[in-house]
Amino acid sequence: MTVIRGPKLSKDKGYSWVIVFTSFLSHFANIGFSFGTAGNLTMAHQDYFNVDLQIGSFIGTAHISVLLLFGPIASVLVKKLGCRLTEFFGGSLLLLGVGLSMLSKDLWHAIVFYSVLAGVGVSCTYTASSQILALHFDRLKYLAFSLAMLGNYVGMMVWPLLSQLLFKKFGYSQAMGIMTSSHLLHLVAGMSFFEPKESFQESISDVSDVSAPNLKTDFIDLLKSWKVLPTSLAVSQ
Repeated sequence: MTVIRGPKLSKDKGYSWVIVFTSFLSHFANIGFSFGTAGNLTMAHQDYFNVDLQIGSFIGTAHISVLLLFGPIASVLVKKLGCRLTEFFGGSLLLLGVGLSMLSKDLWHAIVFYSVLAGVGVSCTYTASSQILALHFDRLKYLAFSLAMLGNYVGMMVWPLLSQLLFKKFGYSQAMGIMTSSHLLHLVAGMSFFEPKESFQESISDVSDVSAPNLKTDFIDLLKSWKVLPTSLAVSQ
């Protein structure tokens, strides 16, 4: 039976920079996408569903609210499932949410698919693609976070122009279908998110091996002191 092993992991070098690049791509397609397309989606929803500006903007507003409110739950998922599975889960929700939005016929369809499903997906992918950096970096952690977070800002610059072009050329449904393909980046990132569990466990075992003899020695010294104490009291009297 063939065993698939992850790459050899060492912090602050080597494969850690692959993690930075894939985290950059994930940030480009989650926060960068959500905030970068918000304005154009408001106008597209207004025209497509024939509603006023306030109702059209509610879909994007609810989407951003869900992704922020779901943050604590996404953190629990990362702790329980790991960054890799959480990234896959969030990416799948984004593919479903944005993809099914192209089939929306009523306003509530877009609220369920884009605001809720895609919002939860963005929250999961953002949390996972941020937390994975802390597992691979110590000394260069701040540099790694800065480079990965550039994906947010690059996305905020690219997505407004790209989404406007797609909506103008293809219309709402086809444009949403085309933009869905960008969220395959989350699955690519998820495949790369190997966590250095072995080295972490080794460090724990090393700490336990060092601390155990010290505790034993301290306990023996304590017993000896209790034996000497009555003798010293008797001599002093």
